[in-house]
Amino acid sequence: MPLFYTLSDWVPENMCCSISDLRGFADAASWSGIASALLSIILPIGIFLGIYNIRHARTAEIENLGKLFGFSKDEDRKTIVPSYDIIHSRYNNELTLGGILSSSVQYFFPVALFVLLSLIGFGAAFSPQISDCAGNKQSPLVNPDGTLLGSLVYSFFGAYLWSIGHLVRRVANYDLSPISFFQAVLHLLLAVFVSAAIWHAHIFHHGGTNFLVAVAFIIGWFPDLFLGMLAAKFPWLALKKINPETSALREDIPLDTILGIDSFIKLRLNEHEIMDVQNLATANPIKIAIETPYGLLEAVDWVAQAQLILAVGSANVVALRKYNIRTVFDLERATRNPAISRQLLQILKRVAPSNPAPEVGADAAAPARPDRDESPASGRAAAENVDPGELKKGNSQPSLDLDDEFAAFVSFVRDDLHVRRLRQIWDILNQHFDARYAAT
Repeated sequence: MPLFYTLSDWVPENMCCSISDLRGFADAASWSGIASALLSIILPIGIFLGIYNIRHARTAEIENLGKLFGFSKDEDRKTIVPSYDIIHSRYNNELTLGGILSSSVQYFFPVALFVLLSLIGFGAAFSPQISDCAGNKQSPLVNPDGTLLGSLVYSFFGAYLWSIGHLVRRVANYDLSPISFFQAVLHLLLAVFVSAAIWHAHIFHHGGTNFLVAVAFIIGWFPDLFLGMLAAKFPWLALKKINPETSALREDIPLDTILGIDSFIKLRLNEHEIMDVQNLATANPIKIAIETPYGLLEAVDWVAQAQLILAVGSANVVALRKYNIRTVFDLERATRNPAISRQLLQILKRVAPSNPAPEVGADAAAPARPDRDESPASGRAAAENVDPGELKKGNSQPSLDLDDEFAAFVSFVRDDLHVRRLRQIWDILNQHFDARYAAT
């Protein structure tokens, strides 16, 4: 008894020929070769044209942004801005004939390999190789008929579309390299071989030919997903296991939790591999402003919101927003008011671990703070446990009393390197906005 039924098994014999005619395309061989060549060769050409057009447009935007806010490398700049310099050097590398020829040699083999695999895949999809119920030859694209070749063809389609998205993202992020094409080649091969293994395992054959086509296409897009299914089918393939405690650390905070980011903006940021709040909190705002249609001030606000969510947890953000605390710098400014600081500390403790703190006896209490230094050399009273570091002109970072619990927590948050990078951009923008008052 067969494991599954094809369409021809359910159709009466006197109707086979008419259905077969509906399945096929007349004179398919006349256009299949042209279609295969176009789909295989046009994509790499478009990729390289796109990368140079993006470089030209973004180079001009970087120069304009640098001149507007004083980021550019000119003689008048007094502050080093690494966030800008990294982006500037990324797009403003000089193009020479020798560099272009060297890049062409590096790209030749992976691009040729990708084009060759694409030609083979489309050639197999368009050429008539599978017999239908009337004995007519049909292409696997038109009539997969539950065959291995049909499954491989539709897995190839899914992998090819994934490769297009992968290469387009590399162009949008301006990080196209020969490795990008090697990754596309690896994905094509992985999809085909995983599809063949699953087809021979007969995991989905009971669903019929239409179901097999859908599964084959999904395998092409997500071959790693079905590797896990093979590991479930054959447990000896699973070499490592994840502990439940490790799984509990997984948290995915979507981007649309940020005020100002809707579903459309979320998709645009995903194109630049900013997938969740953690990615946004560590992103360079200048890079976002250059590589997306959104402004620098908007990008700075989004990153500051993401850093607050990452610091205090998503469960506390709703309560903090009632105090109009949206960004990580708003949390820092709350240390100026003791009453607000105490209320915010209670909010942060609300979702803290429920384990009781160890009891401390009266004689084991924390030592009293030493007397303030009143020596003439100091000129003023100075607390012993004050956040160290001399404040420089133009730095908005206030000094905190680390004996205060809420201030100590804020000091942990603001010492993060990504927060410090954001503060530098924040302060430079503030200086430019304040300068208009000084000029008058």
